[in-house]
Amino acid sequence: MSEQDSMPLAEVAEYLGVSDYTVQSWAEDGGLERAEGNPFWFTRESVEALKKDLMGRKLQSFDLLNKFNERPGADGQG
Repeated sequence: MSEQDSMPLAEVAEYLGVSDYTVQSWAEDGGLERAEGNPFWFTRESVEALKKDLMGRKLQSFDLLNKFNERPGADGQG
């Protein structure tokens, strides 16, 4: 696996906007695939898949929050 196909832990953390510890936790939980031969590198494919999943969750949360705020009486009146 080439360096273009993998990313080091610190780069993954910066790319996803999280801490190194969070990246390691996701890897231990199976959310990221470690690159062969180095436990602190992850496959770019798994990083991109996790980013896509995280963005989907973020959008889903945003939609739920908007629906909550649009319900009758959400503005504190009535």
